Amino acid sequence: MLTPTNIKNYIDHRNHDLFKRLSKSYTITLNKILERRDDGNHALWFCRINQDEADVTYYDDIESSCFFTHELLHIDVISRGFTDFRDLLPLIESTKKNLLFACILGHINNMFAHTKFYKDFLDLGYRPDEFVSDYDSTLNINEIINTINASFDNRELPNEGVNTFISSYFTAKENTNPAKNYGYSELIEFLENKNKWLFQILDRHWKNWIGSTTYNNAEILSSLFDQTEIWHNAEKKTNEIRSYFINGLSDILHILLDEIIRKIYHDCRISIIAQSTAQLLTNTGNSASHVSWNKEKPELKPDRIFLNISAGDETIIWDLLHEYGHLIDGPPSDQIDNKLKDKSREMKAWENGMILLNKAPQYISDYKMRMEFCLNTYDKLSDEWEV
Repeated sequence: MLTPTNIKNYIDHRNHDLFKRLSKSYTITLNKILERRDDGNHALWFCRINQDEADVTYYDDIESSCFFTHELLHIDVISRGFTDFRDLLPLIESTKKNLLFACILGHINNMFAHTKFYKDFLDLGYRPDEFVSDYDSTLNINEIINTINASFDNRELPNEGVNTFISSYFTAKENTNPAKNYGYSELIEFLENKNKWLFQILDRHWKNWIGSTTYNNAEILSSLFDQTEIWHNAEKKTNEIRSYFINGLSDILHILLDEIIRKIYHDCRISIIAQSTAQLLTNTGNSASHVSWNKEKPELKPDRIFLNISAGDETIIWDLLHEYGHLIDGPPSDQIDNKLKDKSREMKAWENGMILLNKAPQYISDYKMRMEFCLNTYDKLSDEWEV
């Protein structure tokens, strides 16, 4: 139940001009919620905007204009082109992204908004500790880490561990309380070590946002959603491939497999040469691993990567390196029946794949043995290979 509140009680010399300016574009109302929240956070304030109406709502009267001004600044950034999180929902509907972001989208967008008006808040004469209601709240790093570790690695969706990883990164980066810096530094270090690829995606988009003068959060968040979904698909595929190794993998091969999958799912997608959007398919029943190039597209993009996993040993990784070598080499010059009986092209793909083995030199001889076996049997297999 809501009860209207007199806005004049929250207007003073600090926010008077801001309120007056915004009132020219919006009808601003202030309401108090009479029901108590179950989570105990009764200092919560929030704002909903519908066209030219802005409704500010709160739970407890703190007898200060600071939180009301905070909400006015939310209205201000929206008036400058910032997209409210409710209007961002179409960006994640009908995709896996809704399971990755739906429950934390409001939180992330809130962090993005805060970076755009925190300085304005201070310039109006308010103190840092008046910016948010949880400024002095206790930070439980161990609880955050335990939540992430509990489910992050299985990559299933929805996933509280993945959601906590993403949301806690932005919470740490948006922090304005120096007393929490040490704890958040520890958390950031944990996140980077936990999954460097996901961390880099979040970190790159955050830095792009705070370094920009634009209020166009929708563009940066859309890119964040897309790249995080690519990350998730790649991680799921990596877990699947790991399951095929009968005797497991050494630590160095675990790292190598992660890098190959990242190269296929990320680097090759932005490569000028390949711009791959190929799906990696395993256990397909094909007699040999190969890349299928889509002849229907003028730009000739890789369509699918078939990976034969019947061996159940390191051969799977050597074949995956070889197919990655085809991706970075680009499409064949001859597309008769989508087959190219060119041994030199196969050799080039093997050489391309070997580059990644610089980080695992102890396996180069094994890789070369697989390469020689495949090249020696090339004539026999070429009728079945598409490249």
